Amino acid sequence: GWDTDDQRRRFDAWFDVPGLQIVESGGRAIGMLRVDRDTSPVRLLSIAIAPAEQRRGFGSAVIADVQREAAPRAVWLQ
Repeated sequence: GWDTDDQRRRFDAWFDVPGLQIVESGGRAIGMLRVDRDTSPVRLLSIAIAPAEQRRGFGSAVIADVQREAAPRAVWLQ
């Protein structure tokens, strides 16, 4: 069954607003990502690009940026 308190705890634990980054293009929000940079390897926890913006290289560019920022550490993709 549905346990509202349990669902709220899980949501609060996962939805880390300070750790969330907005991906923008042309001043518009087109996606989000969460990266744990305090670990080695760096962990790319989540990435999402809006469906209308997919297959245009934004996700690849974001991942490349994370890898560049993390160097020389590796990046672990979840």
